Amino acid sequence: MAAIDQFLITSQNAHIRQLSSIKNAYRACFSFAIIWWLHGTLWIYYQEMSPITHSCAYPSDTFFIYAVFFMCIILCGAPCLIMVVFGLLANRNIKKTTCLSRLHIDRQLMIVVFIQVLLTLIGLTPYTGYSAYKTITFYFQKTADQRLMDTLVGNITYMFCSVAYGGRFYIFLYSSSRFRRMVKDRVLWWRRARRIIPLTR
Repeated sequence: MAAIDQFLITSQNAHIRQLSSIKNAYRACFSFAIIWWLHGTLWIYYQEMSPITHSCAYPSDTFFIYAVFFMCIILCGAPCLIMVVFGLLANRNIKKTTCLSRLHIDRQLMIVVFIQVLLTLIGLTPYTGYSAYKTITFYFQKTADQRLMDTLVGNITYMFCSVAYGGRFYIFLYSSSRFRRMVKDRVLWWRRARRIIPLTR
C-alpha cells in the first residue's frame, strides 16, 4: 500500500494524486482488514482436528492446494511484485518532474524500493518456504526430534518476518532527514523548545 501511495503522490495527473488522501487510506485499511478477516475464517472452516497428529488438518485436497499456493504466491510473491511495479512507476513519474529529478529524488526512491524488496525477500522467503514445507509434510509421521527441529526452524523463520516489516522503519529513518526529525520530536517530546508568545496591548 505504501508503494502504491508513492505512485499516486508522484503522478502528474491531478485526479490520480487526489486518490492519495487520509480518507482513502482509512477506507483501504478497513477494506483490507475485512478481506483478511474473511480469509481467516476460511482456515477455521476448512480445518479439522487430526486423530493421528492431534493438530489441525485439511480434510479437503482443494483447500490444501490453496494453502500451499497462498503461502508461496500471495504471502511472498505478490508483495514483492507490487513494490517493484509501483516503485518503477513512481520512479518514472519523478523523472518526468524536473525539480524532483534535479534533487536526485528518483535515486533515493529507487534505493528505498530496492531495500524494501530485499527486506521482504529476506524476511518472508524463509517463512514462506517453511510454511509450504510444513503444509506438504503435514500428514507424515515424524519423530519427537523432527517435531522439535520443525518448531525451532518455524520460530527462526517467524522471527525473520519482523525483518520484513520492522526493517522499513529503519530504512525511512536512515534515508529521510524529515522523518528523523519527526521521530526525534515524538521520542524526545519533553525536550521541545517552549514557545514564548508575546503579549500584545
